[in-house]
Amino acid sequence: MTTVEPLDLTGRGSYVGASEVASLFGVGFRSRWRLWQEKAGNLDREDISDEERVYWGSVLEPQIALGVAERTGWKLRDVKRLIRHPAEHGLACHPDREVVAHPRGPGLVEIKTVGRNYWWTKWREDGPPLGYQLQLQTQLACMGREWGAIAALVGGQKLEVYEIDAHSGAQSRILREVAEFWRSIEAGEEPEIDFQADGNVLGELYGIDPAKVVELPAEADALVAIYELAKNAEKAAGRAKDEARARILRIVKDAELATTPAGARIKRTHVAEKQVSFLRKASYRTTITPPRGEENDL
Repeated sequence: MTTVEPLDLTGRGSYVGASEVASLFGVGFRSRWRLWQEKAGNLDREDISDEERVYWGSVLEPQIALGVAERTGWKLRDVKRLIRHPAEHGLACHPDREVVAHPRGPGLVEIKTVGRNYWWTKWREDGPPLGYQLQLQTQLACMGREWGAIAALVGGQKLEVYEIDAHSGAQSRILREVAEFWRSIEAGEEPEIDFQADGNVLGELYGIDPAKVVELPAEADALVAIYELAKNAEKAAGRAKDEARARILRIVKDAELATTPAGARIKRTHVAEKQVSFLRKASYRTTITPPRGEENDL
């Protein structure tokens, strides 16, 4: 039997949400390692509510739902509750809308806002990305529905609706991954970290002990040397890029648009002066001092 709870998203640490399942398969907005640390209570959940895409997606969702209902003729109902999977209570979902009184039976609709370029390169041929499809399959599994749809407003101008059937194989795999995920947390077996994707999170995870000084093994000197080489290469690449840009401007001069024989386009726009203010979030800074004495901030 499906377990229904009042909608309270503050207790996310007790379940993997449908939008988080993609992280278990390496196609989510956060890595499996980051999700593991959050659910284990070692890291606060990453707050992306102030990001523009998230903000506008939330604001536009009710209007897109109205458009979906008008264009498809479906009767939609808002889902104001959290639904846990009947067998795996560590898995839950909060779908955007339910489809009721439909000939195929009750369904679900997940609503997305998608940039035109992103849709053209990632959605146009193969449909919604895997992460979104996993999200919908999780919702269908939790609510025992046989079909659903991903409705995407593309570029604020075009509505695309993708009907998707429940896939028992995908749902079984999701349940296995979720069960293994919670087992690994109980056993304290954290997944392998992706140092490129999650390196900036380590400072938040470890914090700083002001009274602690340690002597590192020889491996650290090798890593410092690698960092120095990469930093110098980055500086050289930056100088080469700036020089190439300046040489291009010298050729383009005051033209608004220029093209090259190979088909490259150079477009110049004027950005008006504007007062800008922003909140700098708290973070941890790491300063690396190579043997020769030069300091570098990360």
